[in-house]
Amino acid sequence: MNINRFTEKPRNPGRASNCRQARQQQIDVEHLLLSLLEQQDGLAPAILRKANVNLEDLRLRARRLVDRLPQVSLREADSGQLSITGRLNQVLQPGRGGD
Repeated sequence: MNINRFTEKPRNPGRASNCRQARQQQIDVEHLLLSLLEQQDGLAPAILRKANVNLEDLRLRARRLVDRLPQVSLREADSGQLSITGRLNQVLQPGRGGD
């Protein structure tokens, strides 16, 4: 997957900082969900607000999902080595999401 194909917001919606805060080395679907929900002026929160979704509750649930993902030691988390999981790669590949 070439992440440079995406615009700035999808390329960097805080996923890396969510990973580091949670001491995780892989960016997964849950990180992307949380990051999209945390974008105050983003499209996802706007759509969810229109659908009367409780964004705070959804953010809390997404944060809990992120917190349940595997963690590494502080030293490993600070190494700066982040990778994208196969699940997230499938979601981001054109024509492959939801297979």
